[in-house]
Amino acid sequence: MLRIVRLTCIAYTLALSVLLLLPNVGFLLGWWVLRGGPGGIGRHFAAFTVLGLLVAASRIPMRRARLAATMVTYAIGIELLQFLSPPRSVEWLDAVENLLGLAAGLALWQLWRRVRSGKKPEEGVIPERLPVKLGGGFFS
Repeated sequence: MLRIVRLTCIAYTLALSVLLLLPNVGFLLGWWVLRGGPGGIGRHFAAFTVLGLLVAASRIPMRRARLAATMVTYAIGIELLQFLSPPRSVEWLDAVENLLGLAAGLALWQLWRRVRSGKKPEEGVIPERLPVKLGGGFFS
């Protein structure tokens, strides 16, 4: 199963790279969006959320810091490479969406693992009951 997830991660990364570097991907996929319109907002976030989930699920045997650096480099680098693919342009909002999408994908994976395992949050992190005081304010 892990092998299938890793192959899916590689295939998705390659497909995402091609789609992000093609000059007019909207035309090829049948998306007609006015230039400068709101049609592109969120697409990078969604695509990189899926990538973050796949990378986390594939459990790549690499130190976390190195894997994080590789993912950040890819997210920013793929945006910078669009400079070489006219009429594409480098959009810093897209780079931010790429990074936020990766973070969201990794967070969703961690949440899913925690829910699936049935582990409760560490004691003291999320209190099960909030203190209730009768007859006075919360801080009194």
